[in-house]
Amino acid sequence: VKVMTSNFGADASKGPVVINAIGKSGGSKFHGEAYVYNRNYNLNANDWLSNSAGLNSALQPIAPRPQTSYWYPGAQIGGPVYIPGKNFNRNHDKLFFFFATQYYKQDVDNGIYRATVPTAAMRQGNYSDTAYLSTLAGSGAASGLNSNYPNGIIPANQISKYGVSLTNAYPLPNANPVANQGSNYINSQTRFSNMLQIRPRVDYNITEKTKLSVTYNRQRDNAEESLDTLWTGNAQSWASPTVPYPTPIIESTHSDTVSANLTRIFSPTLTNELVFTYTYLYLPNHFQDPTKVQRGSLGLDYQMMLSHANESKLILPSMTGWGDGIANILNTGFQLNGTVYAKKTLPNLSDNVSKVWGTHTAKFGFYWERTFNEQPGNGSVNGQAVFATWGGNSIGNVYADVLTGNMQGYTETNFDTVPAFRFTSVDFYGQDSWKVTRRLTL
Repeated sequence: VKVMTSNFGADASKGPVVINAIGKSGGSKFHGEAYVYNRNYNLNANDWLSNSAGLNSALQPIAPRPQTSYWYPGAQIGGPVYIPGKNFNRNHDKLFFFFATQYYKQDVDNGIYRATVPTAAMRQGNYSDTAYLSTLAGSGAASGLNSNYPNGIIPANQISKYGVSLTNAYPLPNANPVANQGSNYINSQTRFSNMLQIRPRVDYNITEKTKLSVTYNRQRDNAEESLDTLWTGNAQSWASPTVPYPTPIIESTHSDTVSANLTRIFSPTLTNELVFTYTYLYLPNHFQDPTKVQRGSLGLDYQMMLSHANESKLILPSMTGWGDGIANILNTGFQLNGTVYAKKTLPNLSDNVSKVWGTHTAKFGFYWERTFNEQPGNGSVNGQAVFATWGGNSIGNVYADVLTGNMQGYTETNFDTVPAFRFTSVDFYGQDSWKVTRRLTL
């Protein structure tokens, strides 16, 4: 592997960082290996942050040691291609093969979620325990109800059935907010992230001066995305405070690449290299159990602002307070068939000619690339509701606002477009490396 971050020549078609990797190939003798690498959480210690969460009522750790596991089995073999009893490649110097495969079976640490969530009493409209509320993090969740509710109880006729459904999207508290900086919910868990890769390669010495190599790389991923939103990465992210989404997002990546390299040596001072590559990448993301987030399953049959096809299949609205106490629920973009995806196709062709004239080494060539990129937008077709106490529509507590449907703002997008990006890049170059003296090269 060669990594260049600056001062690379004009023959490097991409930048500002160029990474060149040369894969293994077969030779005149057979060689192979099989291996497995493993790491298990039983050999790990729990970190300080997890231990600081303390114990639950059953005297068990609230944030136990993540049960991470890593298994990396693989194998590879290479050698000459020949048919016993035939003359073809009997000297093992014409045609060679190489095959490698590797599997990643992983349960990785997703980080620690720390958030403030509504208690069982709060979900029923009871906000009378102001002593408990005052221990919660975030000014929006730490306050009781306003003076219109002197006993801290929301009358049943003011509780919205939709507010109940949205409130129940949050998990119940499991931690002491006094011991956890105001967070009454802490979650530490793993998510699977598996991958299978195969890579066959064939090298053919057509003549002593003409060589062809063809490589195919196939990769398939099956993984849970970040357990809260598609756009974050782990529990410690810009979306904090957040909680695990009602159902995980599953990513099934398909990646296929075919590359061919044809090299011709015309003379000791003149060489030509022709390279063709075709790459296909498909990145679908879908919910593991859509019924846990779809409007129809949750009873969210209220009239939306804009007209949408199959409204019952849309997911629940995104909810946020922009740092004012409510735990964020921010997934968007799953309007089209319940999937957010990217589909990319990238064929490219390059040719490089190298010529040596005395103390000059010259290179000339071109690079052609056609890019196809299709991916839906991530607008809030499902709607985004803002619950916060900084506006004039709050009854005193953000989760009470969710329960009664008192929002500070609401936005909704009518449709997620699917842009089909198409563009072509064509580059030509010429460069000369002149060794003026033993110590000076231009």
